[in-house]
Amino acid sequence: MKHYDVVGAVIIQNGLVLCAQRGPTGLLGGRWEFPGGKIEPGETPREALVREIAEELDCSVSVGAQVASTIHE
Repeated sequence: MKHYDVVGAVIIQNGLVLCAQRGPTGLLGGRWEFPGGKIEPGETPREALVREIAEELDCSVSVGAQVASTIHE
C-alpha cells in the first residue's frame, strides 16, 4: 500500500469554516474536505499548506498551530 503525507487547512473567518466539495467522479467523489494536498519531497508540512492554498484558492494564508493528525487507509 502506498503512503502519502498530506496537509489540510481549517480556515475560519467570521465564525464560518471553509470546506470544499470534491468533483463527482473518483473514489471520493462528492465528499467534503478541507483544502490542502500532498506534501512534496523536501517540503515541510507548513510550506506544503501555504503552496496548496495558493494553488487551489489563489490566496495566501498564515499557518497557525497544528489542529489534528490522523492515519487513514
